[in-house]
Formats: sequence, C-alpha cells, structure tokens
Amino acid sequence: MNTRLILARNIDLVLAAAWAVVTTAVVLLVPSLGPARVVLGLPFVLFLPGYVLVAALYPRWSELEAIERVGLSFGLSLAVVPFVGLALNYSPWGVRLDPVLGSLALFVVAGAAAATYRRQTLLPEEALVVAARPSLPPWPRIGWASAALALIVVISMAGIGAAAYFVGTSRGNPERFTEFYVLGPGGRADGYPATLELGQGLTVTLGIVSHEGRSATYRLEARIDGRSVDSMDGLTLGPGQRWEKTVTLVPNRVGKSQKVDFGLYKDGANGVYRNVHLWLDVESAPSQAAVGEGPPQVEALATPHPTATPPLAPPPLRAGPGGLVYVVEPGSTLTEIGERFDLSPEAIAAANGMPEPGPIVAGQELAIPGTTYVVQAGDTLTTIAAAFGVSPAVIMEANGIGDPSALYAGQEVAIPGASP
Repeated sequence: MNTRLILARNIDLVLAAAWAVVTTAVVLLVPSLGPARVVLGLPFVLFLPGYVLVAALYPRWSELEAIERVGLSFGLSLAVVPFVGLALNYSPWGVRLDPVLGSLALFVVAGAAAATYRRQTLLPEEALVVAARPSLPPWPRIGWASAALALIVVISMAGIGAAAYFVGTSRGNPERFTEFYVLGPGGRADGYPATLELGQGLTVTLGIVSHEGRSATYRLEARIDGRSVDSMDGLTLGPGQRWEKTVTLVPNRVGKSQKVDFGLYKDGANGVYRNVHLWLDVESAPSQAAVGEGPPQVEALATPHPTATPPLAPPPLRAGPGGLVYVVEPGSTLTEIGERFDLSPEAIAAANGMPEPGPIVAGQELAIPGTTYVVQAGDTLTTIAAAFGVSPAVIMEANGIGDPSALYAGQEVAIPGASP
C-alpha cells in the first residue's frame, strides 16, 4: 500500500499528530499569541491524548460508536495528562511547561503511530476510516439517547471554545506571589538528613522565584529551635528572576526533633511571608571540646608503639600586617577564591589594588577583606558568625575548622568579609 493511501485512510491520526506538533511549537516559540495558544492548547490537552489512545485500543469501526469514541477520548485524556505529570515529577525534568508539552506531544505522536500500525494490520472493510465528508445515519438508527448525548458533547465543546476565548482575551489581574523552596542533596525536594552529630553541618539549597510583577526585596533567616543561626538581607529580584544558594547550618546543641525553620521576609515586613521547616535530631559526637579558658587538652595514652601524630594543615587564611592573607594555590582563580570565602572577585581585586579581576599565580599572596576575632569564653561558632553577619560555614572554611565545638577561649579566628 502506497504512502498516499495510508495517509488518506489515517487522516484523523495525521491531523492529531500535526496538531500536537504545531501547538507545542506555537506555545514555546510564539509567546505573544496568547489567545491562539489557548485555543490550540485545550484540544491538545483535553482531547487528543485520549483520542489516539482510543484509536490504538479500538482500531475497528465496529467496536465503538462515533459518539462513544468522542466521549471516551475526553475521559481518557483527563486520565493521561495527570499521569504524565506524575511521571515527570519523578524525573530530572520536573513538572514544568517545556517537559509537559514535549511529553504530551510525544504521547500523541506515538499513539497516532501505534493506531496507524494497528489499522494497517486489519482488512480494509474492518479498519476505522474517518470519512472526509461524513454523513449522518438515518434518524431512526440514531435514537433519542444517542442524539441527546451528541447534543451534550456539542454544547460542551462549544463551552470549551468560549472559555478558551475568554481566557485568552481576558487580561484580568494575574496573581502575584513568590516561590520559596528548600532542596536537599542532588537538588531534589527529599533526602534531607534527619540525624547529625554535633559539629556536623546541615547543607541545603535555598531558592526564591519572584512572580510579583515588580522588583521585590527579600530577607532570609534560618532558625534552629527558635534561635537565629544565619540570615541574608538585601536580596532584590525582578519579575521572573530566580535566586539559589547552598548554605550550611551548624547546630550548637544536642537534642531530638529540633525544628530547623527557614523564613522569607518581603519588602522589609516584620511578619514572615513564606516559611519552610525541617526536623532534625542532633546527637553527641564521639568527643566534644567546649569553649573554655584555654586550648583543648589531650590526655596522653601510654602505648608500647607510639606513632607520630601528623601535623595539622595550616588554615587557608592568616593574619597579615594589613588584614587577612591568602596564598594562591595552583589552578586557583579569583572567582573560585571568592566563592570559597563568600566574597565577590571584584572585592578581592579592589583589596589588592587591581583595576579589575585578573589572572593570579600560584604562591602569590592576596589580601582578603576581613578581620580577625579572639574567641571569648562562652562563644560559639554560631554567635560569632551572627555578630559579624557571615555564615558559620565561611568561618570554618577560612580557618580550616572541622569541628566547631573545638573552639577555645583565646583562639584567633579569621572572618572574611567582616569589617574590622
């Protein structure tokens, strides 16, 4: 059978696949055609997925009446679309416009291809063929029930068309809101650590997406059991802009079911605008050294074969005559160093008299904006970070601190980005 005849016998399936492809292209590539996008999109979502599925399941014309095919097409479409969304939710692409459109278009094209194949395996007189000029059967063969059902379908389709026109042409006032989310490992909304040892950090990714229709300023605050442990201020986003940052929070006490609360404040308001919270169990580490009156003491243990303790690696930053000093490592760039200490490359360049961020060489000493602080009895890493407005993770990185509970009174710590 030649290709022209195949296309003629399956013109309904060809049109369904073409409609899906055209709709996807118009929605993604021509956003200015608002009403047209809606008019094309409603049949694409509400009718075509079910139609090609019915055509593949029931390829014989005798298996279903026309009105039954139409009604079943609407019903199956309403089942297929949520299933596609559920599958995308567990995929790397997520439930967004592009993957939803692409998945539905692929479903319609694949369904049309499957239905075409099934029709071609049947005898010509058995396969369903949608006539180019359909004719109604005699009235006595239709019956009142079928006629009423057909009228309901016609009225429903007319209502869908009217609703599509209204939605596409009505300007209205779109809802203004801001998305706020917290992601765990791998950038997914699950897998958050439920148990930590004291001194370990809880690392999450915070995200904000503004749909306010204007520029908005945000402030973020993280609390553990009601105690503020970190905050970020002055985050200004324009319409549709997204902001993400990975942060590490270090609990400073042992306890079960500690509430880790992330609050989002908008435009200087005192009340929290959005908040997300997690629950965390913090257990004692194998050995803890509290901040006391001197450096932590290590009890000497007699052993028949003592081994030498490897020396500790020097901290990344050290105090210099004019502030903090960093010795450039091979392969480092100003951008990488800035990300390490939560500073912009421009700030580091300015501190070193560079007109703009430029190349650096291994072994070069760079001045890092910041200051040093002498730990006092009763201090914790969290209180020090809060006092200088920096992240506890930045202080740990700048000083090579692996266990925040090992701070001791009199210890001098470098604090990048803080004013002297």
